[in-house]
Amino acid sequence: STKVEKIATPGHFDGDKKEYDDWRDNIIAYLEANTKAYADDKVKFLYVTSLLRGITSGTHRNLKPPECYAS
Repeated sequence: STKVEKIATPGHFDGDKKEYDDWRDNIIAYLEANTKAYADDKVKFLYVTSLLRGITSGTHRNLKPPECYAS
């Protein structure tokens, strides 16, 4: 089990554009503080998309994890 640093979890994003910049900044800070737990792009992708709610939760179904774009 990888230790997660004590930093506030970003919380969910429900699609409110006014809240996006703060939410994104919180996500970035959280992932940077926990590089061991979120070591690769696939894990980061799965974590971030798990935080989407409301209309945004359906949108992530059309997204593909990073390895799908590898050449």
